Amino acid sequence: MKKNASHLAIAIAMLFGLAACGGGGSGSPTGGNPGDPGGPPTPGEPSEPPTPGEPPAPGEPDPTTKALSGFLEPTAQGAKVCLDGNRSLACDAGEPATTVTADGSYTLAVPEDTVPSQHIIVAELGEDSEHGAASHADLVPPAPFVLAVPASETSELGVLGTLAALRMQDDPSLGAEQALQLVRSDLGLPADGAGDPADIERLETAALPALRQAASAAYLAGGETDLAAATKAAGSALEEVLKKYIDPATLALWPLIGEKTLVSETVAGAAPQACEIQPVAVMHIDVEDPTDFIFDPTKPLNGKEPYRNAVISFDAGPAYPGGMTTETRIRGRGNTTWNHVDYLKKPFRLNLPSPGLDLLGMPQARNWALLANHSDKSSLRNALAFCLGKQMNLRFAQPFEFVELHLNGQYQGVYQLVPHTEAHENRVDIGPVWPEEDVFNPDAGYLLEMDARAPIEDEDPWFYSAGATGTPRPYAIKSDAVDDNPGNVKDQIIAEIKAEIDAMEAAFQDPDPAQRVAKAAPLVNMEELVDFYLINEFMRNSDAFWSSTYLHRPSNGKINFGPLWDFDLSAGNDDSGANPGQQRWCPQGWFVRWASSDYVEPLLADPEFQRLVEARWAHLQNQLPGVWSFIDQASATMADAQERNFTVGKGDLTQRVWPNWTVFPTYEQEVSYLKEWLQERATWMGERISSLNTSTPDCAAWQTRWADWTN
Repeated sequence: MKKNASHLAIAIAMLFGLAACGGGGSGSPTGGNPGDPGGPPTPGEPSEPPTPGEPPAPGEPDPTTKALSGFLEPTAQGAKVCLDGNRSLACDAGEPATTVTADGSYTLAVPEDTVPSQHIIVAELGEDSEHGAASHADLVPPAPFVLAVPASETSELGVLGTLAALRMQDDPSLGAEQALQLVRSDLGLPADGAGDPADIERLETAALPALRQAASAAYLAGGETDLAAATKAAGSALEEVLKKYIDPATLALWPLIGEKTLVSETVAGAAPQACEIQPVAVMHIDVEDPTDFIFDPTKPLNGKEPYRNAVISFDAGPAYPGGMTTETRIRGRGNTTWNHVDYLKKPFRLNLPSPGLDLLGMPQARNWALLANHSDKSSLRNALAFCLGKQMNLRFAQPFEFVELHLNGQYQGVYQLVPHTEAHENRVDIGPVWPEEDVFNPDAGYLLEMDARAPIEDEDPWFYSAGATGTPRPYAIKSDAVDDNPGNVKDQIIAEIKAEIDAMEAAFQDPDPAQRVAKAAPLVNMEELVDFYLINEFMRNSDAFWSSTYLHRPSNGKINFGPLWDFDLSAGNDDSGANPGQQRWCPQGWFVRWASSDYVEPLLADPEFQRLVEARWAHLQNQLPGVWSFIDQASATMADAQERNFTVGKGDLTQRVWPNWTVFPTYEQEVSYLKEWLQERATWMGERISSLNTSTPDCAAWQTRWADWTN
């Protein structure tokens, strides 16, 4: 929620040392402006005490005390605030305390002889508090957390105030102003209080969710109730991230940096979030008519639809100690994966009765997908992409679980159970869509897929973008908003979405390179685009910016690239591409830059976009040791299941499945190849990420290295 302008102005003045005591901003218990009749006193001036001998009026402090007032956003109503005399970063018994009121203000009655600048004010907030809630996405589950600020007669609790309070906790000799000066100096902000207040507002707004989520991560990782320790870990991590992204030339956050980047990097610094692999569950699906030809691979595969009635059951295991059974509907899914003759193991889509279930602990919904990963014999490429999406804090990072599927009593092999990519509050949350079917709402959210097959299949409503470089792209509309609307409203919806995509493309390809990012940033979440690009480039995803490339715009928001999808033909698992740099089996060369020559590549000419790409690549590289561990853990966890997959199921480990570049005699070698390919790719990109280098890659050396298997 937006702060009241008077609160904000005073907060910034206090943070920049324009008031004597230092600390945060101020707020009024009554909501008036400082200095107004009936409002709070001007900062630095004490309240006028009651007439001696008279009892204090309701809400006024006792004459032997004085008031310290301040402000915490209205979403923090009910939070406990106290004068933390021992600087424990907690409200201990006996310390003056109060609660935040509905308008976000608080008033503490403290002893008259209290010297505010020698103390800390602390606010304790519960896990259900909306204060500091992310507008982007929660990387970790919410937990209780605390904010703090060096005490003054008027103090607003926030990020910089908390960092200063942490300094005071560490060094008992520090007063409020000294602590604030140290924070400013270490972050690269002007120690003399100069600077643009709007820049501090932007920093506070972007950094607050990062502080909260990092504190939650540290708290949950510790398995204890020490909020002070969690806040210290979060504050230390946040300072390091802010140092990286505050430009010494402008004394402000980089223009393209916001909440998303700060959250992902601060959480990684405070309590890294590892991708996890659970034991492979055993799943049974029994169809109402087991003779249905959709499930017989020897018969024509033209029965992908409609849905068939079925029953799902899970054997007893960690997720369901007593097992679980539910009704469902099942049909085929996929394009190449359903129709290609090499793909004996077929993917499926499930539709559960309303309101759906949280299968194997994943967020509740009705629609699910069972990915066969038949061409990817490691079964790990999609899982790795989803893992990287979590590490980079994309708006929606796909959860997943591996299962061994028995269909009508016949063992099928290892599958990956994932949420179906759809507009849904637990999936791709685009917010309110259409309040009425026959009312056109240009601000409604939507979900799109960039899909080269759309004109051929003509399944979903679709359109060609304008293609500012003469290369239109087909976009399929995947959100349900369109399907049930009358024709004239449907035409308006398609036209509105197309206009936004056309405007985005025109901005990306503006003739003036210096204007591209400036024109695109108001339309597109550039942080999300950079991370989406880097994951696709690192994995060298063959489908990137051609098919299975999703975009979505939340209601009244910007266009976001994502979620990630369809990475089975990535990371050296595609033998196509004859030209140097486009050989998709090679871990060298800029592949996605070529595939998105009308999207990402033009933006790289802008220094702001380029330095964000470099910075986020550095963060992705820092996560790679955890990715290698995930590969090792996942392959070990699935080893027994994979042996059954290739001996009992419909997979043959040594049989080439289009478009495999190479095959190996053991599952362990498949996994080793994947890991080595990614390590080689990371090295190549790391050496060239800071330039627009387009030199011809040395793919011959990689091919020679694997000659025994590729011949």
